[in-house]
Amino acid sequence: MSDSRNLRWTLAQSRPPCVLLCALIQLTGIGIISGKMSSLNRTQGDYVLLCPDSKIGNETLLIKWYFLSKNLSLLTIWSGESSPHWIIPQKEYKGRLSVPDGESLKITNLTPEDSGSYEAHIISVSGEIYIEKFNLTVFGTVTRKSNTNPWIWWSLLGSLVLLVAVWCFLCKVKSSPCKIKDILTRGNIQAVVYHENERRLEEGLTACPNGFHSDQETHGRHLCTIFD
Repeated sequence: MSDSRNLRWTLAQSRPPCVLLCALIQLTGIGIISGKMSSLNRTQGDYVLLCPDSKIGNETLLIKWYFLSKNLSLLTIWSGESSPHWIIPQKEYKGRLSVPDGESLKITNLTPEDSGSYEAHIISVSGEIYIEKFNLTVFGTVTRKSNTNPWIWWSLLGSLVLLVAVWCFLCKVKSSPCKIKDILTRGNIQAVVYHENERRLEEGLTACPNGFHSDQETHGRHLCTIFD
């Protein structure tokens, strides 16, 4: 227990001189090596892993990650420590930043606001600073997949079919009285014609003394006149 406490105390005491040394090196520009810039494109909601290309080993003292576009210092990774020292207190980064391999910066659930320039400052025990730059562009969601629940489309389609069915039913009900009235009118006309024909036939038979029967009731009277 005492050894582990002494080790932690030693690390805590050794950090301020290291920080001052790094600040002095950055101000004077001595031992600063600028590496290449990597450009990455991602879509909103994805993740990105910013991996330094430089060899990080026992000579590495610490790694500092910066978000230059917002002038933010994100975190510091000290050599030999399992977890990074988080600097940024912004809520929008809570639970989104991690260091999976002890050196690379992983950002999850990306938003367009994460677009910009990032830098990794790799500082060696000899005082050299190797800078790697990353240019990240996060595009808004352009419907990679349909985010709309398919049941919504089926519901809309069913509602449309139901409206069409109701409209057809109303049109049919509206036109039914006219059809019924037309049928009744035709029936009345046919009944009148039938009764008229019956009446003429009876008159023709009455006028004929021989009781002549013919289906051509319209000529009944004429035939009886000829026989007379």
